[in-house]
Amino acid sequence: MVAVGAGLLGCEETPAEGFDAFLRAAYQKDLEATWTRFDTTSQQRMEELAAIGATGGKDPRRHLLDVFGVVLVESIEVVAQDGNKARLSIVPTEGAAREVNMVKQGGTWRIALLDETAGRP
Repeated sequence: MVAVGAGLLGCEETPAEGFDAFLRAAYQKDLEATWTRFDTTSQQRMEELAAIGATGGKDPRRHLLDVFGVVLVESIEVVAQDGNKARLSIVPTEGAAREVNMVKQGGTWRIALLDETAGRP
């Protein structure tokens, strides 16, 4: 109920919430929802790779998810944020932490895999 109320009041999604939405979609094996959580540059690059056969015959949405990898996460923390760019620290339940770049596109925070989109906040 609180989340619905917050959305109605115009609260914007945070970078960590955007990554959490990606994880929830991935855990549910919702390829379309996970695809929309990658920035358009990453999506376009994966479609280009699929067109030349570099994804091993996989659907570009599946390949992008496989390349990025999904793990169980203990915490998601914003390390840096500057306008529409952010860098997160993702701490998995097992293994080493990693950083993920995010960009805000179309009102939502999306994973930015390629340097030209991601930059560094």
